[in-house]
Amino acid sequence: MGERRRHGASQLATFGRAVLQEQAGRVVARATYVGTPLHAAGIDAGDVIVSLDGVPLTSTDQLAEIAARHRSGDAVPVTFTSRGQTLSASWLDSKVGS
Repeated sequence: MGERRRHGASQLATFGRAVLQEQAGRVVARATYVGTPLHAAGIDAGDVIVSLDGVPLTSTDQLAEIAARHRSGDAVPVTFTSRGQTLSASWLDSKVGS
């Protein structure tokens, strides 16, 4: 999930390689990998991705749709819960060809 997509000559943003699961209307990270945008934002296994780009998330399809609206290099705000704390960060995908 989260593979890079091409759109014409432009490189679309991606959330990188991750294992995400929909659970009771939430998007839960089951695994993120070092060097991916989600991991760099601080998201780890068990964390719940609450919103991306200010949009509350309820599905992995929704996350993919929001990611597709952005280009590589965009800083996209992400809110998530980790170990009982709500945290905010920027998801930044700047790896072309990964």
